[in-house]
Amino acid sequence: MAKKVLRCQKGFTLVEIAVVLGVLAVLVAILVPTVGGFINQSKIVKAQRDLEVVGLAVIRLMQEVGPCIKRNASLPCTEANRVDLLEGEGPSVLSSGVSSADFSSNEISGGSINWDDDGTPASSMEDQFTFNTPVYLTPRDFLLSHPNPANILGWRGSYISSPVGPDPWGNKYFVNTVFSTVASDSAGGINEGQKSGGWSYDLFAISAGPNGVYETPFAQISAVPSGDDIIHIINGSTY
Repeated sequence: MAKKVLRCQKGFTLVEIAVVLGVLAVLVAILVPTVGGFINQSKIVKAQRDLEVVGLAVIRLMQEVGPCIKRNASLPCTEANRVDLLEGEGPSVLSSGVSSADFSSNEISGGSINWDDDGTPASSMEDQFTFNTPVYLTPRDFLLSHPNPANILGWRGSYISSPVGPDPWGNKYFVNTVFSTVASDSAGGINEGQKSGGWSYDLFAISAGPNGVYETPFAQISAVPSGDDIIHIINGSTY
């Protein structure tokens, strides 16, 4: 019986291996930036959607408890009781040293207020949207005193289904809620803003974007963000 002779197959030559590696290198050089671009674009879209959710929550809150977002709902809307900056989940940021307990008109108009001034004037989105920490009145509070409490304005949260933030790059979302309404000063007068009886700046939500730096001014009259910031206009300088 004849035996079959197995012949050893020749391996790849160095030239063939070099050609294959060269082709792979070209493919990697083409695909890596493309995939990276898709990933970055998906993060931008995620941030845009988050900001839209925040904007809708702010609008619903203002519609149901009034335009003044407060620290303590039982007190009047004064500069000391108004929430000037609404912040989402994320790492703490360093305050740039605003000394007052609220953002004054002079500080805002003078451009000295930054997004990292998250001290006393700030409140968390969860406190306002989910937990009702300021203790706004709710329709339930009127069950015994009003024949139709469902028609009474009041806090009807939660306004978000889950905590908002951090953004896809690990930073907080902010809203410059100081521009949601005017507030009386310590003397009881209305003297804020550049319009008669109100502000001329946009109320908007912001993400610092891929570079993690808040470059858009806190007070501006423009729907155009600075740098790679992502913003969502909630109310465009109408107060």
